[in-house]
Amino acid sequence: MGGIWNSVVEGFGGLRVIDGKLRIEPHLPKEWDSLDYRINWHGARLQISETKEDFTVTFLNSNHLNQIVEFMSKGQKYQVKAKGSLRIKL
Repeated sequence: MGGIWNSVVEGFGGLRVIDGKLRIEPHLPKEWDSLDYRINWHGARLQISETKEDFTVTFLNSNHLNQIVEFMSKGQKYQVKAKGSLRIKL
């Protein structure tokens, strides 16, 4: 079951870790309207919601109140703060 999750999230979801940094670049199939998944990243619980037009990273919770999660998408660096959310157009 874990292999299927990895294939979907890393493939269609575009989630990768490159040189220790999180990268999100969705590639949804034309038959799919959206993809939602959750990950743990350095103690932060994140929800990623993707559509063909955009994706949203929501910082659900963390062990550290002032934690900031950085990630890359299409060569741009982004940050989302604890209890925050960030929507990015594709």
